[in-house]
Amino acid sequence: MQALPTKLAAALAPYGSDLAAEVDRSNGRKQQGTDRSRADHYLRWFHHLVDGEDIDPRLPDAPVQARNYVLACYTVALIRGETIKGLRIKLATLNKYVTAAVKIMSACQVLGCDMNPRNSPIDYVTILLDAVHKYEGVKRRREMIYDDMFHDMLAHARLRDPDGREAAILDWLILSRYTGFRAEEYCQKATKRYEEVDVPPRLWEGERTKAFIASDFEFFDERYRPLSDITTHTDISSVRYVRIRWRWQKNLDHGECIPYERDLDSPAFC
Repeated sequence: MQALPTKLAAALAPYGSDLAAEVDRSNGRKQQGTDRSRADHYLRWFHHLVDGEDIDPRLPDAPVQARNYVLACYTVALIRGETIKGLRIKLATLNKYVTAAVKIMSACQVLGCDMNPRNSPIDYVTILLDAVHKYEGVKRRREMIYDDMFHDMLAHARLRDPDGREAAILDWLILSRYTGFRAEEYCQKATKRYEEVDVPPRLWEGERTKAFIASDFEFFDERYRPLSDITTHTDISSVRYVRIRWRWQKNLDHGECIPYERDLDSPAFC
């Protein structure tokens, strides 16, 4: 308060002490501290990536799309649980982390340039946040199964019977990772009586089971030639494509056949 006249400042001092005490207790003060912690978190994350190199975390000379990509990668890290406390966070908190990072990346003035990384031609961050919003809106949702969880389950399954329960469950989980099917599309509610597709007989041929059966899976080699008699002794490296018949779908497109190709980048999974 040095800008105030000396006599006035002295007269206001008793009131100012109460004001200072209230400011220290206020949520605004706490929020400022939280915002600084989130901003520091982005800086630590960035400096860890560059491994000590002298690179400005604002990336002022990079194209806005490139800067948006960096921010999107930071968002992915947050979604995976790389937060201040090492916990996975909800969308509202995720947005606050992103906002803190955006403030840092926007804090550089370049004449005639928009330095906000969210204003890139393609905002990858919005795509990620929309996906989280959609996920959180699912009723009775379960926690996502992340890549590191799949790798851990795969390591354990290799120590078990390849035809056992653990291996079978993992196979279905991996298949769902690529196809995105719902429970009613692949499993039954009972062991002795199964649900049937609700389609007039004249529009449906063969077994009327609602869930998948063995004949719904057709395998092909790299030249798309059918591979018959697939067994546990078959050299699976010869399989390049699989065509799956979806007996029942939520969109009512029952009986649709959808082809899938082997994931050459992740052979352990597919």
